Amino acid sequence: MTIGALLLAAAILTGIFIVVNFMLKPLRLFFALLFALGLGVLLLVLTNLLLSPWGLHIAVNPVTVLTTALLQLPGAVMLVLLRVLFG
Repeated sequence: MTIGALLLAAAILTGIFIVVNFMLKPLRLFFALLFALGLGVLLLVLTNLLLSPWGLHIAVNPVTVLTTALLQLPGAVMLVLLRVLFG
């Protein structure tokens, strides 16, 4: 093999690597967001199960799911406190 062929092969492999990385980053972000949303729904359902004996219920809607997905446990505690204070 000549030097030119080796350089061409290295350039092609580098190009493939760059293209694959650009395609996988949005996919990773999508799955991370999907996981956070699923965790937010699970956290809301668990909160509702634990607080239902005291008559507290947090609605599962897009705003509360996004709140718990972004803030996780502190977001769920904040929603419970808001429900108790202004409920």
